[in-house]
Amino acid sequence: MFSPEGDGVAHVTGCHRMCKGDSSEAALIAPDIMANGLSVDYSRHGSAAWAYYIDMVPARWRSDPLVIFEVEAQRVVKVPIWLPQRPDYAIMKLPGQALTYIPIRVFGFLNLHGLPVYNGVIGFF
Repeated sequence: MFSPEGDGVAHVTGCHRMCKGDSSEAALIAPDIMANGLSVDYSRHGSAAWAYYIDMVPARWRSDPLVIFEVEAQRVVKVPIWLPQRPDYAIMKLPGQALTYIPIRVFGFLNLHGLPVYNGVIGFF
């Protein structure tokens, strides 16, 4: 269960690129994300959900379906990835048991019609 603000738990804001950019598929799973959180899947780096920090989203994903969310900081593993143009760059690994969910609070979506729109700032670079 997601802990709300004001409970003394630190939170991190993230941005998840949905369904590898497939808007049709993203529209189908968006209600599941709103109800249950981010789905944990298998990867070569362990079972986890993956996301970008809100101020470190690659510009090439600007027109893809995105969900902006908040997650408890204790669930996040920061994975540094050195880039010449952004030496502080990192992504979020949200480890969990495969086929379960990471609880989040959804702030909104981008590039998905009919769903709550995120109107905040995203640090595309």
